[in-house]
Amino acid sequence: MQIFNPQTPKPSPTVISLVWTASTAVHIAFLYFLAHQPIKMVIIDAVVFNSLFVIFSIGVFMGLEYEGTAKPFWRRIMYLYLPMLALIVTLWLLASYSMLTILIEDEDYLHALNDSITYRALIGVFLFSIVVIVQQLIHYYRNYQQKELKTSKLENELQRSKVNTLQMQMQPHFLFNALNSISSLTFEDSEKTRQMLIKLSEFLRYTTKYSEKQLVKLSDELSHIDQYLAIEHLRFGERLKYEKKVSPEAETRFLPCLVLQPVIENAIKHGVNQSIDPVKITLNAKTDQDKLVITITNTKEGESRKKGTGTGLKNLSNRLKILYSNRARLHIENTKTLFTVKIVIP
Repeated sequence: MQIFNPQTPKPSPTVISLVWTASTAVHIAFLYFLAHQPIKMVIIDAVVFNSLFVIFSIGVFMGLEYEGTAKPFWRRIMYLYLPMLALIVTLWLLASYSMLTILIEDEDYLHALNDSITYRALIGVFLFSIVVIVQQLIHYYRNYQQKELKTSKLENELQRSKVNTLQMQMQPHFLFNALNSISSLTFEDSEKTRQMLIKLSEFLRYTTKYSEKQLVKLSDELSHIDQYLAIEHLRFGERLKYEKKVSPEAETRFLPCLVLQPVIENAIKHGVNQSIDPVKITLNAKTDQDKLVITITNTKEGESRKKGTGTGLKNLSNRLKILYSNRARLHIENTKTLFTVKIVIP
């Protein structure tokens, strides 16, 4: 059984000082101006009663923190709050009364003190009830914050898991395509095969290095694209043309890792792979109103003869939706001779 929880909040010394000062000042003002008691005895009375009130309040506050709120509310009222309130008020009055009878010997004052015990008891019930209410409000609010934080963490972990799943679906996809490219060259050109294997290892090194990262700089992602296109260029030769235009501001912006890969791969699969004429892939990246805008186009010959499953672009759309909700956009435009993908990232 855990008796002491180090994370249990302690009452702030500043708050305690302010409460003591305010209650003592009100106490002094009431006894001096309304009860017309001598100022010396009024100060002693106020200091004793309010000091003990603060001490007992700290005890009540800490005790309720350890008790928690596991039991039903009505049971806590019946079996905890009311008995505790009666005990605390009784102890507070006895301790205060005993100290004052020792510190003050004035008969008139002691007589007035005896007459005011009932009123002091009612005031004590009221004040300690406020302490209990404040403590419970703090406790419930802190539990609410912890639940919200826990829920937020769980949602983030779920989102991260979804993104990683989509990313893992994409990685084997382009790896298989690269291996198919190597396979097609194995018996045609051993030197090209060797070069492609070297470039593939560099390509996979990037994938391994950045696979754990959610966001990377555009400059790093473009280097990765250059490596991939170098592999495909060994396969297609002059049939593959690539041009990029990137603004200096865009190069330093961050975007999800491997977000451009499925777009370029789609252009290779449905553009270069199905055309006997050269196909040009163009990549433009710029910033517009604090957003990163990337446009990738590829020329093509009419409609694709081989219909794909669209897994790459579909996964990309899902990743952007998970990471940015509706703040990111993926726009696809398909004409007879041009296929365009526009990505807008906040």
